[in-house]
Amino acid sequence: MSVENYVRYSSKQGGFRAGAVTATNAKVNLVDMELPANSGTYDLSQTYVDIVFRPNFAVGTAVPNTASLSSVSVHDGHLYYNEDATSVGGGGDGDYSKVVHPSTAILVKTAHMVSSLKGRISTVRNCNVLRANLGVYEKDYSGRNDDHTGLSHSRQELEFVNGNLAELCGKGDDPSEDKPHGVKIMLKDVFNFGSITDYDSAKYGALQIHMELDLQKIGWRDSSLGTAGGAGGAVMLRNAYGNGAEPVMGLMSVLNQANCGTGTNTLRTAARYDSMSDHPYYVGQKLSCAFAVANVNPIAATVVKIKSLTHVSGDATQTEDMKVDIEFDRDATLLVPALTAGNQTVTVTISSVASTLDSIAVDRIELVATQVPGEGAGQHSYSEFVSQEDSLAANTLSFDRTYIIPPNSVSCLVTFPSPVYSHDAISSYRIAIDNEQLTTRDVVADSSLHRDLIKKAFANIPNMQLNDLNEFVVTEDLASNNLGGYKPIKCLMFPVPLSSQQQMLDLGVELSSAASGKINIFFQQLKSI
Repeated sequence: MSVENYVRYSSKQGGFRAGAVTATNAKVNLVDMELPANSGTYDLSQTYVDIVFRPNFAVGTAVPNTASLSSVSVHDGHLYYNEDATSVGGGGDGDYSKVVHPSTAILVKTAHMVSSLKGRISTVRNCNVLRANLGVYEKDYSGRNDDHTGLSHSRQELEFVNGNLAELCGKGDDPSEDKPHGVKIMLKDVFNFGSITDYDSAKYGALQIHMELDLQKIGWRDSSLGTAGGAGGAVMLRNAYGNGAEPVMGLMSVLNQANCGTGTNTLRTAARYDSMSDHPYYVGQKLSCAFAVANVNPIAATVVKIKSLTHVSGDATQTEDMKVDIEFDRDATLLVPALTAGNQTVTVTISSVASTLDSIAVDRIELVATQVPGEGAGQHSYSEFVSQEDSLAANTLSFDRTYIIPPNSVSCLVTFPSPVYSHDAISSYRIAIDNEQLTTRDVVADSSLHRDLIKKAFANIPNMQLNDLNEFVVTEDLASNNLGGYKPIKCLMFPVPLSSQQQMLDLGVELSSAASGKINIFFQQLKSI
C-alpha cells in the first residue's frame, strides 16, 4: 500500500491583505511558492494553495445587563468575491457577486509555473475568467454547493446552512466561536499541468509557482441566511421554513400571567421547528428585542445575547411542542418583568444585529503538496490555455472577427464582456476555421447544436470532464428551488481540428442586446515536457 505525505511550503512573501485598498490596507497580491528540487515525487492533482482568511470584528453594539459582562458576539457570515469591484476595491455589489462560485481559482488573475531544469511549463492569463466560466460546465450544482473549502454556499432547498467562518451551536449552551477559514485552490484548477500525478523533483528540478491574486475583491457578508444579500435583520423576517405557513422567525410567543408571572429572561418562538437544525438562532448571537405591550408600562427596545437554546418537547400544551426556548445572557435585571394581572401581555419580536467588520486578515498562504513514493515519468504530456483579448465598441449588436489559432490547439472558449462571468445575451453565432464552416448552419444559443459543440470541445480536453450543461450559477442566499436564484452564463465553446500549423478562426456573433468591452478567447494547446 502506497503512503502519501502532505508537506506544507510557505509562500515567500507575507503581509497579504484582503478587502478594499485604503491608506491602512495596502495592495499585496503577488505570491511565490516552490516545491524544492530533489525533495521527492509529488501528486500535483492533490496539491493545492491554502489561503487562510480571518475576519476581524469590532465589538459593535453594546449588550446591557449581561451576566457575563461581555458584549462580544459570534458572527454568522461568509466570504464572497465581488466581481464588480475595481482593482482598488470600489465598485458595486452586483448580482454575480452573490453566487456560489464554481471555482476558487476565481481568486487568481494570472499564474506562471516553471521547472528549474526544464524551463517554463505554463502561463495562465485572465485565470479568474477562464476558470470561473469553465467551472460552470466542469462542476454540477451539488458539487459547487458542497465545496466547503470555497467562498460561499447557497441554502439547499429549505434547510439552513451556517457560515464556514464560525462553529455555531444551535442547541444547548456550548459556546459558538468564530474561526479562520481556509480557501483551497487546487493546482489543477489553475494549471492543466496540475493534473500530473508523478512530478519528480529530481528529474525536473524545483517547481516554481508565481500567482497574482485578486484579494481586493474579497468581502464579508453578514448572515448567509438573509434574503437581501445578507442585510441585517433579513433572516428574522423570513417565515419559518420559507413557506409563509408559519409565523416569521423573529416573532416570539405572547407572554402573559400564565407563562411570565415572575418575569423571564427566556423567550419562546411562535414558530415550531421539526429539528433544531431548522431554526436560525445560535449561542452567542446578538439580537435586538422590540416589545409590544398591553396594560403594561412600555418596555424599551434592547440588545441581547443568546445563552442557550432548548427544543420544547413533551409540553403539557400540545401546541407548544417543537417550539424553541431562547435563554438570554442576563444579570438580575429581567428582560420582561413579572406579569401579575390577567389582562397584561407582552409580544416580543427579535431581529438580527448587524456585525461591524473591522478587517479581513490573511493569516497565511501555503502550498500543500502531496508527496508520493517512487520515481516520476521522464516525460509528460499536458495542455494549457493560451489567451487572446479583443474588445467590442459601445452598443455592439453583432461582429465578425478573425483570430490566429496557435499550433496544436484542440478547443476554444470565448467569453463576453463582464468583469468575470460571461453572461451577455447571445442570439446566434457561426464559426469557420481556415475558411471551412464548423457547422452547416448558424448556431442558435441554447440550442442542441450549441450544446453539442460544448460536448465536442470537452471531448478534446485531456483530464477535464463535462458535468453540467445548464449554464447558470446559483445565488447564495436564495432557496435553490427559487427561479430568481439562477443567474445565466453564456460562453462559446467548440472543438478545433488538430494541426501543427497556425490556423485562422473566423467568428461571427449576433447579440440580442448591445454589449461593449473586453472579450477573451482561450485556445487549448497540447504540449509536452
